[in-house]
Amino acid sequence: MEASIKQLRMELKEILDLVSQGATVTVTKHGKPYAKIVPVTDGVAAVGHETIYNLWKDRDDIQDPTQYVHDQRRRDRSR
Repeated sequence: MEASIKQLRMELKEILDLVSQGATVTVTKHGKPYAKIVPVTDGVAAVGHETIYNLWKDRDDIQDPTQYVHDQRRRDRSR
């Protein structure tokens, strides 16, 4: 199923009901795919451990991802 951003705003409950029943919704912006809404079980399966593990592998500015996340959370709490 496809839904525009406007349609998503207007029919959010109905669209989320469809997703909870197993449908995948492609959100479009100006007629082009913009995002996908997938059921939780599909989303968890689609993002595997390998994807998460390699999330920051190409970032030269992050040597220790755990420390980076810790610092970001500390910074956000102080706002």
